[in-house]
Amino acid sequence: MMEDCRSDDAKLARFRDAHRTTVRNLFAVLVWLCTCAVCLWAQTSTQPKPSGTVQVLYAGSLGSVLEKSVGPEFEKNSGFTFQGEGQGSLGAAKMIFDGLRSPDVFISVCNLRVQRDGPRVQPE
Repeated sequence: MMEDCRSDDAKLARFRDAHRTTVRNLFAVLVWLCTCAVCLWAQTSTQPKPSGTVQVLYAGSLGSVLEKSVGPEFEKNSGFTFQGEGQGSLGAAKMIFDGLRSPDVFISVCNLRVQRDGPRVQPE
């Protein structure tokens, strides 16, 4: 009986750690996008509004937030078009490493380190 409680506690601790990491990474992305939007907005109105497409490759679990709120808000404030693609974090890193994708921005929900022999998940 005691072993079951310890096992459940360990699972709960792992879940909380993963959730904390995801929230922390999402917050960092939001801060970065807001900073970009503010910098672009702060430019004088006499300059032509920038245009183009920002290609973002992100972890699939962030898709709803990025596609429904962050992306449209970024487009509205910056003048750039937000083009996003959701993939698994490690798979997306491998696609970048293999030259299959070359996004302007890559957002992962885990700590990845890309080395010469490919991407690896780094323990925190």
